[in-house]
Amino acid sequence: EEKAKVESQVVERTKELQEEKVHLQIQNQLFDSLVSNLPVGMLLVDAKTKQIQYINPSSALLLGLNPKLVVKKKKYYETFQLYKEDGTEVPIEERPAEITLNKGEFISKAGIFIHVGQAKIPVHIMTAPVKDESGNIVSAIVMLEDYSKDYQIDKAKTEFVSLASHQLRT
Repeated sequence: EEKAKVESQVVERTKELQEEKVHLQIQNQLFDSLVSNLPVGMLLVDAKTKQIQYINPSSALLLGLNPKLVVKKKKYYETFQLYKEDGTEVPIEERPAEITLNKGEFISKAGIFIHVGQAKIPVHIMTAPVKDESGNIVSAIVMLEDYSKDYQIDKAKTEFVSLASHQLRT
């Protein structure tokens, strides 16, 4: 009788776990679908190893990378370089992801450039910390948005204002 009771509990718990597994698989598929279809690039960087844990297709396309070759292979700052407008490389300690990983700060910064081959792509980078239950930073979410159109508009506006002010002076 006791054995039958335990077997019944095991069967019941097994059903519960299977239902939970299916629910988690559905949630995982929804998350993958959402992140894969984001119009901006998204990376997840591990706080300890500084390796890329996840890269969505938009990031891979923007950075010219193969996602399967990137994940957990190199540190994020070895995978792609960031540059200032003057062409100098952004030091690792000044990179938005590094600041987020070390200080837990949310960062939103435009006017940073990524060189993909010969192309110089202006990007808007947003970073956010991911914390565990204890409040420790375990990773950082890095969002990369191609800022090319806005950059060109801003550059044209600046040139126009400069030209107009020069013309007015003369």
